[in-house]
Amino acid sequence: KMIAATNLIGSLGGERDRWTEDAKSFKDEKIKLVGDAAMACAFVSYCGPFNQQYRRKIVSEYFYPECVRLGISVTDALDVNQFLCDDSTIAEWNSQTLPKDELSVQNGILVTSATRWPLIIDPQGQAAQWLKHRCAPRFPYFGTTSISEPRLRDQLKYAMQEGKVLLVEGVEEELDPMLDPVLEKNLFKQGKTFYVKLGDEDAEYDEKFEMYFITKLSNPHFTPELSAKTTVVDFAVTQKGLEDQLLSVVINQEQKSLEEQRVKLIEEVNHNTISLLNLDKQLLQKLSETEGDLLEDIELINVLNETKKSAQEVKTKIESSKQTEAMINKKREQYRSVARRGSILYFVMVDMALVNWMYQTSLAQFLTWFDYALRHSKAANLVNQRVANIIEYMTYHIYDNVNRGLFGDDQLTFKIMCSLRICETESKLLSNAEIQTFLKCGSALSLDKIKVKKPFDWINVAMWTNIMALAQSIEFFRDLPTLIANNEKLWRVYYEDEQPENLDIPILQERIAQLVSTGNQGKAAFYKMLLIRAMRDDRMTLVSKEFISAIMGEQYVQPSTYTMEEVYGSTPDAATPIILMLTPGADPTQTLKDLARNKGVGINIVSMGEGQEP
Repeated sequence: KMIAATNLIGSLGGERDRWTEDAKSFKDEKIKLVGDAAMACAFVSYCGPFNQQYRRKIVSEYFYPECVRLGISVTDALDVNQFLCDDSTIAEWNSQTLPKDELSVQNGILVTSATRWPLIIDPQGQAAQWLKHRCAPRFPYFGTTSISEPRLRDQLKYAMQEGKVLLVEGVEEELDPMLDPVLEKNLFKQGKTFYVKLGDEDAEYDEKFEMYFITKLSNPHFTPELSAKTTVVDFAVTQKGLEDQLLSVVINQEQKSLEEQRVKLIEEVNHNTISLLNLDKQLLQKLSETEGDLLEDIELINVLNETKKSAQEVKTKIESSKQTEAMINKKREQYRSVARRGSILYFVMVDMALVNWMYQTSLAQFLTWFDYALRHSKAANLVNQRVANIIEYMTYHIYDNVNRGLFGDDQLTFKIMCSLRICETESKLLSNAEIQTFLKCGSALSLDKIKVKKPFDWINVAMWTNIMALAQSIEFFRDLPTLIANNEKLWRVYYEDEQPENLDIPILQERIAQLVSTGNQGKAAFYKMLLIRAMRDDRMTLVSKEFISAIMGEQYVQPSTYTMEEVYGSTPDAATPIILMLTPGADPTQTLKDLARNKGVGINIVSMGEGQEP
């Protein structure tokens, strides 16, 4: 008994610190549980339609202060992902092709936690891909369906009866009113079976039935009624979200062992935590079941010893895993700039669709180019050099592929957009205010706000408005109106020259030279472009090429010529078609025949219209 008592005291003594700490944390969690649950419920109920930026704002600036105002205890900076989901579930979703970034995990939680059927905004197709992997075993025999399918009612009836998952694609801004009873879950029970009214008949309803709606529209206008009947979830990729996704792609390619180590680490931490919880549960069960003298319960003492030993091991492993995780994250961050550049280029490509609807590029196509660039960029021993090589190769490879599909008038626009976005997002060289000044210049300034009158007749109203806009918005040009008023001859010569972009800027050239001497060639080129934009916008084409060259490199302003051989070589696989847009009189038929002969493959020529036979 003495030995048993010593073992019991030793085991309990070792656990005292851990249990005291756990008791404190449980007490704190218990107090804040109601507030945390309320915030999590509000997140699932209201945050689905918003992007990542607004979700954070809603949780931190509206939900949290409201809980505090009402006197509800709540965790400061609550991590909704950790509260509503665990790492093992997230890892399972990742294996089913859900991207690993925070926004995608939030969307996964919203889709799986909502009580109303999800209506998913999915322009890039990531949600559809994930759900097709996740729900594949539970799809009906016909697979997925679309909102325009003539047999949709029969398919819905079958899926409800069999308890299958119905994935409806191709949704626009409205749903068939026939679906309303299902969306509202107006169920009634007959015997042991649930039914729902579907048109003029009662359809059997299995409680295992699930339904998802997907729209590819990037900014749909759903009616309030439809938003109330469904859970709207914005699955559209954001720039930060895509950056995190591309980082995982880069790490998988460059440091596969690092990514595997990270996944293994998450699994180990989960396993260790679960083991500790199970041991605690077993110990509490034994303590509650023990009757009489504790010293005579050998099994209890053994469980105590085992718990103490395992708790120490788990604690050591968790501490070790934290250090390993910090090391892994540090190594991952070394490749962050590659992912950031890729994300910038993709969103410039997406924005080009606003210039011409024909310039639409899918995320899948972009990822193909991104992956190609990772595999073909120049190798290097040092990580910094390798990152620089990837960025250089990837930027030009993606630019080359996009530029080839643009009309000549829009190619310069694309290059300027890339340069400005790199300056704003990546290098932080320019502020958003400076870029807005470049885009709008004097058009954003009303004449009644201009207090200084134009000093000379050769300065027109539009030009003076532009000059005043520069002076008011940018510190570099703060004294520009005074400099022009006091030095008319110098500025008039500059303004009237045929090629002012090749001249030194009167008086301000010293400031420009100072920027160049401190390594700010990009900013110097931007300010020069701003001044030409304000005074002689007819020379913008030439001066903007100087800016592009300073930011991206000389090769981006050189004329691009493409041979059929190069176009053929840049196509990733035989399943990707090549569309040649012809100007009047152009005929590439012979060039294609020559290419086919060189490659040793046959070519089939089919006329696409009457009278167009070769």
